Amino acid sequence: MSNIENRDLLRRLEMIARVHADGKPVLFEYVMHFGRTIHYEARMVPCGPLAFLASVRDISERKTAEQTLRRNEQQIRSITDNLPGAVFQFVVHSVGKRKFTFVSDRLREIVDFDPEPFDTLLLRFTVNLHPEDRQRFEESVQQAVAQKGHWEFEGRLRRKDGTERWVRGVAEPSETDTDVVYNGLLLDITQLKAAESDRLEMERRMLHVQKLESLG
Repeated sequence: MSNIENRDLLRRLEMIARVHADGKPVLFEYVMHFGRTIHYEARMVPCGPLAFLASVRDISERKTAEQTLRRNEQQIRSITDNLPGAVFQFVVHSVGKRKFTFVSDRLREIVDFDPEPFDTLLLRFTVNLHPEDRQRFEESVQQAVAQKGHWEFEGRLRRKDGTERWVRGVAEPSETDTDVVYNGLLLDITQLKAAESDRLEMERRMLHVQKLESLG
């Protein structure tokens, strides 16, 4: 294998030609091999009809860090996508501003609307709650924020197709120098609520039958 990849060599030649043709500085990256792969960033600045100045720096550490970050993000995404609910991060700033900074893809399946933009997600989530549950939700958030404590809520969420979903949210706070960060999970508990309702109905019928039997 040559020290420089063929495609990167062609790219360097292309950049040299562009500097001469456009008369403008160019910035590009390329890879070379000296027993190990080294990533470089080059900047070329024209300084005459057939001349240019070039500066080159080794950006291998930055590239390694970027690759590690991408792998970590993929692992986190894989974990959150396989959880039974939506993972979220909600930040309360010292100046009083509140907003979501992260939600997993599963939230879209639960709420049936686009989570972005995050700045308005809390408002849109509140508006889509059942009217009877809305105030209780707002109070739960206010209490958790005021106490910088645990947050928990159960309520009904109305979807665009007219159906309702029961949701349960829990979150735990952690403090930074300026903010309070809530990391939490929103679960769709609709089936659980339906099973609970069926159980209660069965118990009601059994009690009714027992009452009739006791009357002879």
